Amino acid sequence: MKNAEYLVIRDLLINVGQILEGLDLEQFSRKNRSAQTLGPILDPTLYRASAENLEALEDLCQAGLRMKAAFSNLKTAVKP
Repeated sequence: MKNAEYLVIRDLLINVGQILEGLDLEQFSRKNRSAQTLGPILDPTLYRASAENLEALEDLCQAGLRMKAAFSNLKTAVKP
């Protein structure tokens, strides 16, 4: 990997961290899990059609939460 590529990826990761920092992923996860819990009761047909999407979305949200925590650690570790 060339230095320029490294710098681009580093900057993009920091940008993603900054975006995630502004998102309430905890509340999003609670709403998504509620949909997974109540979906089969309220609308079984719709739930069957969307269950895999809801599960994949929750996986992505959890990854976002981990990245958000890692970004917070990075901000703490890096001194200006």
